[in-house]
Order: sequence, then C-alpha cells, then structure tokens
Amino acid sequence: MCLFWEPAIIGKMRIIFRWSGYNTYTLAVLIGLLQERMVPGKFVIDTADTAEAAIRKSRADSDITVLAYSFCTPQFNNVKKEIKLIRKTLGAKVIIICGGPHTSALPENVLKAGADFSFVGETEESLPHFLNSLYETGGKYKERIIYPLPLKDFDSYPPFAYKIGFLTPVEIRRGCKTGCTFCQTPRMFGCIRERSIEYVKKTANHMKRAGREIIYFLIPDALSYGSENNNVDLSGLESLLKEVRSTGVKINLGNFPSEVSPRKLVRFPEAASILKKYVRNTKILIGGQSASENVLRIMKRDHNVEDITDSVKILKGNGFTPIVDVLLGIPGETRQDRLDTLKFMGSLAEKHKARLNLHYFIPLPGTPLADTRPEPLEDEIKEKMLSMIRCGHARGNFLEQLGNFTP
Repeated sequence: MCLFWEPAIIGKMRIIFRWSGYNTYTLAVLIGLLQERMVPGKFVIDTADTAEAAIRKSRADSDITVLAYSFCTPQFNNVKKEIKLIRKTLGAKVIIICGGPHTSALPENVLKAGADFSFVGETEESLPHFLNSLYETGGKYKERIIYPLPLKDFDSYPPFAYKIGFLTPVEIRRGCKTGCTFCQTPRMFGCIRERSIEYVKKTANHMKRAGREIIYFLIPDALSYGSENNNVDLSGLESLLKEVRSTGVKINLGNFPSEVSPRKLVRFPEAASILKKYVRNTKILIGGQSASENVLRIMKRDHNVEDITDSVKILKGNGFTPIVDVLLGIPGETRQDRLDTLKFMGSLAEKHKARLNLHYFIPLPGTPLADTRPEPLEDEIKEKMLSMIRCGHARGNFLEQLGNFTP
C-alpha cells in the first residue's frame, strides 16, 4: 500500500504512518483527521508498508520526522523488532510514536520497547494537539505518555481520508457496555459515541460519488445503533438503513466488521426482517463463543447457549446464513467444555446450515483476563477444528492465534 499526500509547499514536519494491513481502518481515520486539522504548508503526510520504506522515507528532507505505529497485541513483537532496527539505523533522527489497543493498555511497556511517545485511548484531539506542539517546539514535548483530550461531537471527525480516496468501513458507533472479560473495547473507550443518521447519509453520498457501490459499517454490535441499556431501537435502526439506502449505495451490516448479539436478536427478532429488507449481505455473524454456560459466565457474555440456537433459527428463517463465532481456550474452560462446544457448533452447521468462525483465546492487556494463560488445545480438539474447516463448515485463524500465544 502506498498513499501519499503532500502540499504544494514542502512542510517542516514529515509524518509517516506505518501501514501493516491490520491497521488499515485506523490509518484511514488518522490520515483523514490530519488532512482536515493540520496546516498543509507545515506538514507532509505519508505511509510506509515496510520497515525499509519507513527508514528510506524518514531520510527525506524535513526538519522533523515522526514515524507513527498503531497496533494490537499480536503485532507487538514485530513492532518492537522494527523499532530496534530503525533506532540502530537512524538513531534519534526520527521520532517514534505508538498508539492502538496494546499501547493504550501498556503505554510504559511500549516506551521501553523504544518508542518516544505512547498514546492512550482516543486520539482525535490528542494527536493533532501533540503534532502542533511538536512542530512549534522543534521536536520537544514534556510528557511521554499522551492521554486523550475531550472529544467533540462524533460527527466532527471524518471516518476516513476523503481527500485521497482512502475509503474504509464507517464507524457508526464506538464503545460497548457488555464488558466481556476477553475484550479491550469496553476498557479503551469510556463512553458510547455515535454518528448521526444525517452524517452517515452524507458519508454514503460521498462514497456514491466516489464510485463505491457498498458501504460497510463498523460497530461492536450491529443491533445496538441508537439504543441504550442493551436494548434494540428498531425504529432507529430502520431509519438509519432506510436513509443510507436512499443514496443508492448497498449496505453491509451484521457481517464483518460488525456482528449481532444472540441475546438482542432473540429479544428483538423483528431486527432480522429489518436487516433482510435493507442489507445486501446474505451472511450474519453472531457472537456465540461457547456451548458451555460456565464458560459464557467466565466471559461475561450476556447470552446463554439456548440464545445461540434460537438466534441461528431466526436468521435462517429470514433467509440469512448464520456465521457463529467460536472462542476456545478461555481460562477455566475444561476439555469437556471444548468437546461440548464443538459438538454443539457442529450440530448447528449440520441442522441449520450455520458456518463457524473458529478462534483461540489470546490474553489481551487491559482486560480482566490479561494476566491469565489460555487453556491448551488437545490434539483431538485441533483435529476436530481442522476437520470442520476441511468439510466447509468452518473458517478461522485459530492456528495463527495459537502461534502467537503458545501455552
């Protein structure tokens, strides 16, 4: 990936975002933000898709060069190696800043890895403030851990980089109150933020003019838009979808990068018919995770095993193919829990034509399970998971996750 935006007048500060593939959505937001908030005559914004490219571009003519990383925990070791290489090559000629879920949870840990500054939480206000201050002081800043500044209305911030056509899924709701013990999202964002229907419609119109036929929504729970207290605002959800579809774009909601809560769907089954009426995706992702009531309690999920079955039936009845997320290896899970889960999920695949999305637990910093170790997967469990993939019932990157964290 090579994105480049440079003003006619060469600026004094070069900001290079290290693109890794995992952080595409984040980079689209940050680049779009800086293009709107920073003075073009002072700043050059660029990207690098390898460490070598980052080094080469950091040597370009500029008074101050900032190399920015945003990453999750599984990418931390690779980022740490890159920072070491860049430091060895460039020394203090480049200022390295880091953000994202891992940095937000362990900012000091990232500083020890060689970063100059760590950003915690939301950066829509703190990043422009930091860069402007860095520019004014010639590369100096008092604090090394940068905490979030209060945000304005969520509509004040672009969902991606309009000016260079860097269009990604539109984040329509940020934050989650469910509080699953394995998830960083409820801990990273202190409150729920939503973009208005009017703003989302405006964005859809822009995408239509740009030649995009489909708009993807980014939201922790596809049925949560406009709602409070874990309810579903059916009229609000339909109003959003109706207004967006009126622009002529097709809608993807309920599949990646969004999912549906089994409990919400069971409590508000009418939501499935609303989705069927407006979205173009034929698959809906539901967060089932386990067929063990005990494991669901450990995860602090808000649904039970029966909800998983019922939500699958509701989706099938409305013409969708259900995709069920499965997460094995949660601390406290037993071998029998794993066997029961795979048997249950296999039954959903055979009886209801559901598909499975297989995952292995990775302890993430900042979560209640951060200091735990995943339960090891027995060879028979691995073979059952692989068998499900081979026969077309499942997909997933659990092998990669096993490689990232081997008990």
